[in-house]
Amino acid sequence: MNTKVVTLVVVLVAVFSGGWYLLNQQEKRQGNTVADAEGHNQLVIYSGRKEALILPIIQSFEEESGIDVILKYGSTEELAHVLLQEGAQSQADVYISTDASLLQELAIKGMFTPIISEFLSKIPQKYRASDGLWTGVSGRARVLIVNTDMLSESEYPDSIYDITDELWQGKVAMAKMTNESVVTHMSAIRTLRGDDFIVDFLQGIKNNNVTLLSGHTAVRQAVARGEFPIGLVNHYYGHLQQQDSDNIAILYTDQESDLDGSFVNVSGVGILAAGDNTGGAQKFVHYLLTQSAQKQFAELNYEFPLIKGITSENTKNLGEFKEMDVDLHEVATKRQETLNLIKSQGL
Repeated sequence: MNTKVVTLVVVLVAVFSGGWYLLNQQEKRQGNTVADAEGHNQLVIYSGRKEALILPIIQSFEEESGIDVILKYGSTEELAHVLLQEGAQSQADVYISTDASLLQELAIKGMFTPIISEFLSKIPQKYRASDGLWTGVSGRARVLIVNTDMLSESEYPDSIYDITDELWQGKVAMAKMTNESVVTHMSAIRTLRGDDFIVDFLQGIKNNNVTLLSGHTAVRQAVARGEFPIGLVNHYYGHLQQQDSDNIAILYTDQESDLDGSFVNVSGVGILAAGDNTGGAQKFVHYLLTQSAQKQFAELNYEFPLIKGITSENTKNLGEFKEMDVDLHEVATKRQETLNLIKSQGL
């Protein structure tokens, strides 16, 4: 069974204004069109996850369920905009997000219907919506990666906040500040530390000439090439780079008792209320919460399984490091304000 891929090419995204997103899109389809997916044996998924990170799990689901999946790819934020624009006319059955904040935003706007699975209760409450409208399926931590050819272990930073230290002037790279993982991370810091602290931190990033690159892949590759000794990424990008080079160390920072811990976000999923195949969507989300799928996320993507008792052998697991003590639901409510604050600082 072959997954049909719908590649989303966004040619114009206008600025959010007055509750409306204006988006002009062109879709290039392979196999069936989205409109062909009306039968109950087909499922339309809008995926903010890159193809390499989700396609193996989609294919496993197809083989087990007999349901054909049509995928539409794009960035997590772009697809959230598309769903809001399409509204009740959306042909999507499932939305896969790389960020809890956008899942919560869509839930608040009435886009999702509750998930029904006996496995849902196995996901810790802090990684899913209390009303069942979305759930995390895997976890990722915000970490620093270092080039071991450029820094000795005694020189490694202890804290995320060290990237604004004069010692690292011009020596740190991170994804652009509007990247959804970055925005949510900054929202988490706001939640824990307050607005004054995050403004100072953002000013420090700007004043210390932290280099903002197109995304996390660009960051990990630049650090490996020796262009920067330090990068700020989601932890699995460090593991992906370790596959390509032997000069990368992954630092879970802020682990001392008086420090904040590492922020953990989730990749997650919601079932569209307007979808034509709610039954298939429920089966798919249920599948993502099974032991085999959770193991697959860990083994393929170096992410954290969220269900207690399922562990990864190729990365740290939840509970093996200190997490930042913030509520993802509260963090999610700060997304737009944080984005505005980032832009107000010229970042």
